[in-house]
Amino acid sequence: MEVIEIRSCDDSTTLRFRVVGGNEEGANFIASITGAPFVGEVTTTTYFVGPPSLLFREMADNWQGWKGEKVWAALDGEFTLTATTTSLGRVSIAIEMVEMAGSFKLVATLGLEAGQLEEISNRVEAVFPLENR
Repeated sequence: MEVIEIRSCDDSTTLRFRVVGGNEEGANFIASITGAPFVGEVTTTTYFVGPPSLLFREMADNWQGWKGEKVWAALDGEFTLTATTTSLGRVSIAIEMVEMAGSFKLVATLGLEAGQLEEISNRVEAVFPLENR
């Protein structure tokens, strides 16, 4: 079982990816949040949208900052990562988990430093390989 954890530099909030299966069409994984004032998880897939490592690689390649948002979202919208940056090198990743009927929504934020992005991207890519690298 492949696992990656990314901890916020602001507090103990941790995003965890745990691969639980998959095939040539995509990996199935559980995304979970711990350490925030709440705990939550959602089962999702990389099917059709590609791996979340696409977002982390794009952030690492643009470590000096970018305008607007960079987003990775599961096909059915149950799991979304939205990254923004400041001119001071602070990166925020808003993590959103939505129960499929839409009754429940969990939102947490990870704070990262630009200098961490390459190492984090490499760890995420070890679990969710990029095809063309």
